[in-house]
Amino acid sequence: MNDPVQWIGFGLASTLTLTMILAVVAIFLYKNRVLQLKIVKGATYSQIIALGSSTGVVFSMGGIGTFLWPELLSILLIVLCLVFLWMAGKNIKKDEELVQSMDRIR
Repeated sequence: MNDPVQWIGFGLASTLTLTMILAVVAIFLYKNRVLQLKIVKGATYSQIIALGSSTGVVFSMGGIGTFLWPELLSILLIVLCLVFLWMAGKNIKKDEELVQSMDRIR
């Protein structure tokens, strides 16, 4: 992998794959909210790395122009996924606080 384009593309693809795997694993950990929250935070950090990497790739291609619409769409999808991960983390935390408050009442 002497070509920088190959390792940048491989790094971006592996980061996005890691984020996807972590998000899917977090879905099935609904009985263990503490671990689920940690995995969602890890996926969020991984998604932030992917966002920075993809933004760097777009700006290294010569800035934002009319010919880079597919790349800009991919950045918007990464941001959308980041928002969803943030919302998931917020709601998992709220659920955990609700369960803890119900345990205190019992």
